[in-house]
Amino acid sequence: MALTTFNEDMEIISKLSTYPNDADGLTPEELKARFDQAGKLLKAYVNGTLLKELGGTTGAASLGVDKVNGTDMGPTIQSALDALAAQIVEATLGTIPDKSIGEGKFADLAVSTRALAELAVTAAKLAAGAVTADKLATGAVTNAKIATGAVTNEKTDFSAGFTPAGPIRLTKGVHYFDSEAELPETLEEGRVYFIALE
Repeated sequence: MALTTFNEDMEIISKLSTYPNDADGLTPEELKARFDQAGKLLKAYVNGTLLKELGGTTGAASLGVDKVNGTDMGPTIQSALDALAAQIVEATLGTIPDKSIGEGKFADLAVSTRALAELAVTAAKLAAGAVTADKLATGAVTNAKIATGAVTNEKTDFSAGFTPAGPIRLTKGVHYFDSEAELPETLEEGRVYFIALE
């Protein structure tokens, strides 16, 4: 709603004749009242109309606003407040407004190897079963995503702490022995051999 404009005729004195008492028939009191008339009209408009409209609940809808921090949020202060309130509600509910976080809002190197502390993510910090097969999208882990040397023989040493459940046994191509003396003289390439710890 636009503010009410002031349209009163303010050319009160200039429209009087050169001798208003004689030509216009004004008494001295009426002439003085003509000089006060413009001020009274302005006072009535400011106090009775303008301030009421600005101070009322529709005042913000009557005042224009430019872009807020470069973002067009509507033509009036009321529309900008409505847009801000909606964004606050969305953020409170955990919904980030579309396009609110773009590349331009990330400083260079904001997330980098240096910013991530060494050993920031450890086995102790991951709850048991937190990462499961159904949580990994098909093809989520690929050769291109694994750095060279990320998976090494040392990191996949399954023999540590091995205790056999019984005598020599063979399970899916893996050989288990109670002692080193039981190992065969010739070991087959491609098979895994485990020896029980003393």
